[in-house]
Amino acid sequence: MHPLGPLRQEMAPAIQTNERRDVEQTVDRPILEVMEEMRTQLRMIGKLLRLLYSYPSYSLCPLDQVVHNYRDLLTHLLVTDMVLDCISSEEWNKRLSNCTHLLASHVLELFDDEVAKKMNQLNLLRYQTRLKETRNSKLTTELNMLRLHSEQIRHTQLGHGPIMQAIRSVENKIEKATLKHNEMLHIGRTYVTIRDKLQEESFTYVTTADAMKTEIERCSRKLAELRPTYQDAELIRDKAKTELQRHEELLYAHRKRNELEISSLRRLIEVKKDKPVPQKNPMVRGRTNPPNHDVNILK
Repeated sequence: MHPLGPLRQEMAPAIQTNERRDVEQTVDRPILEVMEEMRTQLRMIGKLLRLLYSYPSYSLCPLDQVVHNYRDLLTHLLVTDMVLDCISSEEWNKRLSNCTHLLASHVLELFDDEVAKKMNQLNLLRYQTRLKETRNSKLTTELNMLRLHSEQIRHTQLGHGPIMQAIRSVENKIEKATLKHNEMLHIGRTYVTIRDKLQEESFTYVTTADAMKTEIERCSRKLAELRPTYQDAELIRDKAKTELQRHEELLYAHRKRNELEISSLRRLIEVKKDKPVPQKNPMVRGRTNPPNHDVNILK
């Protein structure tokens, strides 16, 4: 509460007495209705003051006496604590103390101006409050969205839900695309290398083709020269092969014959070993069986 002004000091006892009685009636009333009632009663006070100014004895009557005479009327002026606070500020009391020579209508106009200022301030505060409430609701919505997003991120980091599976599939696709990209880069580099090499060879193609043609002609002449020698060598090879085959056949026949002779001689020796040798006359023996014949056969 602000300090009381001169007018408020006169009104305070009666107002405090009636505030306890009428607080339940004024608390729920709208501020505009209270202000309209105040304006009406202040207009009535202005009329009474104008009537008082018309008396000749008014100049001899001090302002405190006038206030005392109208104390009973002012006790019925019921206002809320909010309006009393508005009109009991130090600045308002100073203005009222400096305006004792004004009429009630002028005081009413000043009071209307002050009330209008307070109403503007109240409307501004209401507007600012609505803005803050709107911003608060927006911030609350953003906070809820951030909480939901953080919860989804936490579930994603833990690997729960279909989002992580989708992320894994996307990562696999990215890896496959990266491998294909690297492969295409390698193929492109190889193609560029081959192209550069072919471009380098295209500059020396004519010279290389002439050199290759000359080399082919030289090889053709040398081949024509070596062809008779090759044919003669083939004939000699065939003849040598035939001769070798004939010698192999002769050697094989000779070997078979020797084997047959050796086997027959062995059988003959076995037969002769089993038979006893007859004792004959040396003369007869010399004619029939010459000496050393068996030894020669064995050899």
